[in-house]
Amino acid sequence: MVGFRAQPGGGDADLVDHTILVTEAVLNVYAVLLSLESEREEILLMRNDHPVARLVPEPESMDTIGVFGDLHGTLDDETASKMLRGIEIGRSSGNMKQVNKVT
Repeated sequence: MVGFRAQPGGGDADLVDHTILVTEAVLNVYAVLLSLESEREEILLMRNDHPVARLVPEPESMDTIGVFGDLHGTLDDETASKMLRGIEIGRSSGNMKQVNKVT
């Protein structure tokens, strides 16, 4: 990580990618956030050799195809058809609020 000293895991940190002291995170908050965003790795904040918080990057946004790819095989045909119809109506009208009106 750039701008501060991240340490590989140890103890509870075995479950995360990097650990840093809370005071170091406070002094370097901008660098910590840049690293979190760019490296997309979890950071464990430590104080007095105890974990106090985890910084976890937000999942990357998904488009409609990505969402439906994850749902494939989990929805029954009727529910999937209603969802698809709602999306089509929303797209054609330019108003995704229309999706809620399809039942």
